[in-house]
Amino acid sequence: MFRFISSRRPITSVILGLVFVLHTQTGYADEQQQARQILDATGVQGGLIVHLGCGDGKLTAALRTTESHVVQGLDTDEENVAGAREHIRKLGLYGPVSVARFNGERLPYADNLANLIVVSGVGVQVSGDEVARVLAPGGVALLKHGVEIPDTRNLTPETSSSPPGWTKFTSPRPDTIDDWTHWLHAADGNPVSSDTVVDLPRRVQWFAKPTWSRSHEKSPSLTGMVSARGRVFYISDEGPASIGGPVPDKWRLVARDAFNGVLLWKRPVPDWGWQAWSPKQPMNLRWGNPRFIHRRLVAVEDRVYVTLGYSAPVTAMDAATGKTIRVYEDTENTSEILYHDGLLVFSVATELKTEIKNAPPLKVLAIDPSSGKQLWEAGPFPSLYDLGERGKSNVLKQGRLMIAAGGDHVYCVTEKEILALGLDDGRAAWTVVRPPAVLPRGDSKKVSAAAKKMFTNLGSVMYHDGRVYFAQPYVPTGKLVNSSRMTLVCLSAETGEEEWRKICADWSYTTNLNVYAIRGMIWAHADAKEGQYDFLGLDPATGEVKIKHNLASILTTRHHHRCYRNRATEKFLLVGKEGVEYVNLEDGAIHPHRWLRGMCLYGVMPANGLLYVPPQACSCNPMTMLQGYWALAAAGKSKSRTVEESKSEQGAEDRLERGPAYGQIDNRKSAIENPHDWPMYRRDPLRSGATDTTVPARLRERWQTTIGGRLTGPVAAGGRVYLGSRDTHEVVALDATDGTVVWRYGMRGDMDTPPTVYQGMVLAGCSDGWVYCLRVSDGSLIWRFRAAPLERYVVAEDRLESAWPVHGSVLILNDIAYVTAGRSSFLDGGIRFYMLRPRTGEVLNEKEKTLFTEQTDQEAFYEGVTSDLLASDGDALFMRHLHMDPKTLELTRLGWWGFTGPEAKGRDYPYLERHGLPVSDKRYTYLRSGQGFLDDSLYGRTQFHLDGGEACHLLCFNRQRSYGFQMSTHAGHFVFFTPGDKGYSILGFDRERSTEKKIKALWQQKLPLRARAMVLAGENLFVSGVPDRIVPDDPLASFEGRLGAELHALSASDGTTLSKTPLDSPPVFDGLIAAGRQLFMTTQDGRVMCMGIEKRNKEL
Repeated sequence: MFRFISSRRPITSVILGLVFVLHTQTGYADEQQQARQILDATGVQGGLIVHLGCGDGKLTAALRTTESHVVQGLDTDEENVAGAREHIRKLGLYGPVSVARFNGERLPYADNLANLIVVSGVGVQVSGDEVARVLAPGGVALLKHGVEIPDTRNLTPETSSSPPGWTKFTSPRPDTIDDWTHWLHAADGNPVSSDTVVDLPRRVQWFAKPTWSRSHEKSPSLTGMVSARGRVFYISDEGPASIGGPVPDKWRLVARDAFNGVLLWKRPVPDWGWQAWSPKQPMNLRWGNPRFIHRRLVAVEDRVYVTLGYSAPVTAMDAATGKTIRVYEDTENTSEILYHDGLLVFSVATELKTEIKNAPPLKVLAIDPSSGKQLWEAGPFPSLYDLGERGKSNVLKQGRLMIAAGGDHVYCVTEKEILALGLDDGRAAWTVVRPPAVLPRGDSKKVSAAAKKMFTNLGSVMYHDGRVYFAQPYVPTGKLVNSSRMTLVCLSAETGEEEWRKICADWSYTTNLNVYAIRGMIWAHADAKEGQYDFLGLDPATGEVKIKHNLASILTTRHHHRCYRNRATEKFLLVGKEGVEYVNLEDGAIHPHRWLRGMCLYGVMPANGLLYVPPQACSCNPMTMLQGYWALAAAGKSKSRTVEESKSEQGAEDRLERGPAYGQIDNRKSAIENPHDWPMYRRDPLRSGATDTTVPARLRERWQTTIGGRLTGPVAAGGRVYLGSRDTHEVVALDATDGTVVWRYGMRGDMDTPPTVYQGMVLAGCSDGWVYCLRVSDGSLIWRFRAAPLERYVVAEDRLESAWPVHGSVLILNDIAYVTAGRSSFLDGGIRFYMLRPRTGEVLNEKEKTLFTEQTDQEAFYEGVTSDLLASDGDALFMRHLHMDPKTLELTRLGWWGFTGPEAKGRDYPYLERHGLPVSDKRYTYLRSGQGFLDDSLYGRTQFHLDGGEACHLLCFNRQRSYGFQMSTHAGHFVFFTPGDKGYSILGFDRERSTEKKIKALWQQKLPLRARAMVLAGENLFVSGVPDRIVPDDPLASFEGRLGAELHALSASDGTTLSKTPLDSPPVFDGLIAAGRQLFMTTQDGRVMCMGIEKRNKEL
């Protein structure tokens, strides 16, 4: 039975019903009906909708008919914008539906982002070129009668299905972009996209969570990713990171819009993951996925074909909705799916077995996709035998029969043969003996134990232009290396006659061999004797070398090739040596991207003019690595004149907007800086998470206020509590005595952290790319400054954000506000750094680009940075490993970072001296983490560090001591935590007696609590999180907050538990503070709590 799993903020049937009643009762039914007509006529079933000339926002709100729509209204009139926001907020829809002001000409979006643009307002001067730029391929524009836009030559008019009163245009899908429908692009087994738009990744298109693959050692968290007709589909494990023991995986088949990443639907995939295919094997099985598991997901046009379970039959699904269309009979235990020439072709095991060497035979089935009728059956054929680690891991065998399809045949590879089956009848057209697995010098004793463990005899088969190419691996002799020798054989696709063979190689690690057909040539790596680091273009008819590119600069680096296959486009080979290295096939130019890395065993996907990069589990250089699902575009080459002109938009002064409270803040400093306040995220510029104010250990709830939705953590100063309401895009101020809401201020985007309170002002960065300064007394705007170089929205976690978001927490140091805008120094021109005067917004200094915008050396680990909150010790600014001068914003020093793997533990990252910058020693006095301040995943391989050694997932500290929450004692390999067993660790460290070589631990206590927030308040340490308890019938209940939460008070001197308080909901990550001898907490269910001595309740 189909089950829809909602996105982050579900619209339940009750809420939908209430919204519908509200519309009907207040005269909004017309907009509801009109929205339905628009969506029916355009066929837009999900993605991003833009409404130009939104007016009162009624139609804008009505256009969000399902969870799969993200809607933004634009208007040139500020009063319209304010009214529309108020209307949408009253409906409880703000967040997925938002409103912004624009100049009437330029659309503030990345290229190819929107699925539907509705133009209904007067005064809109947007050109057809600009609409075409923003529309995704296949997108639709609707113009209300009476509204005209000039220059629609790049849009296609449609008259047949236009709704009454509207004119319809579509954006054609260009033939320069390509889908990626199978594991190896298409049914022919050639891992090459014909997409010529995919280029060097320089711009963000969209981002989605989860941030990390669940583990570096367990089965990788992605078992397939494909794309068809503007959608991306993948099977992902969404369970908690770095958790072992009895906690099950949480596998989902996920569908997103390919161009904006908006979640379209999810479906559970039961009986999947290591507990399905290797139940006798411990979960820490690094290469435990069956080798053919990626071959079970195919998408073609408006259909998805998949096995929704390890032994489940093949299901056909509607790509737009995820609903089941058909389950194909007698297809249980299918190990591979192909779609070719209108037919489905499956390789199906005859039974499920567990024997290692006796995997069941397989048959090949041809199925009519529409009717489900079986057209023919061939076989059974003996299964391929996998000698590799995955073949020795107690994987429940379903057999492997490598198949590819092209022309009029299906080509099958068994252990000893290669054969061709007629596509129309399944009869064998020819059979040849496959080349042997050569043992070097014929001596099997030369084969090492490591080689035997990892060797696979699967090879690789590919069809191209009337020929079949098969790569037969040699048996390696020594330690597993990057280069695998192979025999490449070319056969006639019609007769099976051998045309030529050549000894080649492939650069890979624990994966099948790669052979590519690109631009009229067959490409493979040279054998060591011919030129070990050459990439060869071969004549497809003779095997003669036509062109070669030397790749020594990327293939000779110290680390092994990544654990995934390389991919290619018509222009580039995408090598996975240290990240994603682009090799230009025209001139051999190499462009390294160490800051990108694909998922183990899968890699990356080039399609739709974009590069799709899934989350991974490596921690080699987390200071620069992107984490999560990313879609990345090439540098902009827009044909819109409006966009070209916008590149030289306003200067700093023109980007400053003054509000009604400008100049009304007293210029003198506050008489007293209250030491009991908590005015910024983690309290101070060092981000210590500590205060000298002692909060009593035994507390009662004093008040709670329900704000609703997702909240940031709080800050507190001057008798008020401030936070960000993330879904409604508001800064909220509450009275600290009773929780009454004093004021709200609406922004155009989300806040990732709470604002900073400073001398009568509230300063907040926003995901819309602006910095806001508000008056403490009433929330009135003093000024706002656009830190983003221009207005360009992308999609992040199903919300619109600037390509250059600003962190919510603004660092204040010596009466200067420090702000950054951007995501990575490698994307969208880099990260912008600003020094602003808090009272006026005046720009005192700025860096248009930061540090390194191009990675110049393959092993330059330190080049660049991924954005994080700034910190400071008063003498320097810190962002991850970077040290900057707070007066000039110049980079002055690099923070030491060491390898965490067992093969290089404690060794420095190489080639630091190339930058000519000093490198700090291993003991540093500021808090930093490879994953950054805001990663709440508790991923085991990246932790917070202070003084060079406290590897903890949460840390708070003062000058004398530090305190940490620890899931594991190290950040290297095989980092797992078994919940419901011995508990987590809380530790106290003596900073004054610690040295670089030895960190002095004062005490360690085990606590049955998975902490999400921790604060040091004088002599007491407060820790809050979810209980470390596993419910057999619902093992994920605690992780997902269904068992409530707890607040523990511990003695800072010895770790003794002083009190334990039950809570209804866990805190938001780092959402606990101490101010005025009280605790303030924001919770995951949208509440703000105060823990003190009185008890009051307030519900809004």
